[in-house]
Amino acid sequence: MKTRAFQEEPYFKGNHCFGCAPDHPLELRIQSYWDDDESVCTWQPGKEHTAGWPGVMYGGTLASLIDCHCTCTAIAAENEGKPPGMESRWFASVSLKVEYLKPTLVNKPVNLRARFIERSGRKAILSCSVFSEGVKCVRGEVVAVKVPAQAGPAK
Repeated sequence: MKTRAFQEEPYFKGNHCFGCAPDHPLELRIQSYWDDDESVCTWQPGKEHTAGWPGVMYGGTLASLIDCHCTCTAIAAENEGKPPGMESRWFASVSLKVEYLKPTLVNKPVNLRARFIERSGRKAILSCSVFSEGVKCVRGEVVAVKVPAQAGPAK
């Protein structure tokens, strides 16, 4: 398993994303790592991430976690091994599908596991599962595409 989070790599400089940017004042601050052919992330929700029911996570937050974890996985895979200072390739989500299987509680950490379904040309399709205490609560799929350097974060 990688010792540095994808979001800490040099090619994420200038990232302003709500879900994964270390410099965003309100962001979720996810940290993703490789575990063999999957990327993994453990994240602790707070009471502010509740839905209409006390103690149950808001579905939009879960969708954001899946979106950012998968997109960061695509970016990390594309840029892995590039020396610092080389221009990074970025991905943007073009499709996000989320299935809520069970309520996800805010008082327990969630674990995300993502893997590539397809990776060709400009497109990457990833599947992601969200677990709470070992139980799969959410399943998602992200289609991401490479974006031109000028469409990426401000430098």
